[in-house]
Amino acid sequence: LVLEANSQYPGDVGVYIGADDAHAYLSGDIIECMATSDNLVNVAFVPPEDRDPCIFTEMLTYALRSAETLGIPSTPYKGSTHGHTTAYDPPLVEFTVLHTFLNPHYNEEQLQPAPRPTTGIVLEGEVSHYHCGR
Repeated sequence: LVLEANSQYPGDVGVYIGADDAHAYLSGDIIECMATSDNLVNVAFVPPEDRDPCIFTEMLTYALRSAETLGIPSTPYKGSTHGHTTAYDPPLVEFTVLHTFLNPHYNEEQLQPAPRPTTGIVLEGEVSHYHCGR
């Protein structure tokens, strides 16, 4: 899925949609990152008897935003030792996405330890992961 999305939308890291904003994906596949929460209001993927559309519609912000405000800004990642990694930082730090691009001319990168759990996805080639010298 990650490879397919990357081929269809090269360079697109997605959009950030805040809490209490309605959102829907109308076709294709999607990966959605959400923080752990016990206050999710779901009216689509629960049995009809568990749906509460009144609460759902009352809690939404209905804020109109331009497409430019939904994009995720990118900056050089400060934890990159060779400068080949970009950080895409939405307003919540736990959703930061790092993109490391290597090629035959610069094929090495080292990242400083992350302050929180991290997941890596390799689209092409190989990667070695070392933590505490191992």
